[in-house]
Amino acid sequence: MNAEPGAPDPIGDDVRLFRRITQHHLVDAPSEPLGKRISSAAFQPSSADEGISVSLEDTMDELGITSTDLMTLAPPSIGLSFVTARQVRAPPVGKDVERAPTGDDPSHGNIVGPDSTARRRHLARLAQVQWVIEPT
Repeated sequence: MNAEPGAPDPIGDDVRLFRRITQHHLVDAPSEPLGKRISSAAFQPSSADEGISVSLEDTMDELGITSTDLMTLAPPSIGLSFVTARQVRAPPVGKDVERAPTGDDPSHGNIVGPDSTARRRHLARLAQVQWVIEPT
């Protein structure tokens, strides 16, 4: 099925959705290799109810944006992790992803859909093992 004219390009299942991790997204976890783990707070939807901010790998590649470039955006981040669009869409998460470019991040997107603590925890567990830039 083709997208309607003017509709944003669909986001493929294998596209990585990068999430910048700030200090308050981490909690102590001595049993984890880094001594910390990603909290479910890292996947809390924005207060504006726009979803969970991510940067879309396919757009990053197209525009030449690197993972290091993402780390320069506000708020200050200490790590970068990811989940895939497939992981977001599959049970038990059951959300979707949409393109939502901003002036600061033309590769910006939102994870949208039903929210619950269980869904946030699952996303955090997935992201915990998929670091691109480990927290310092």
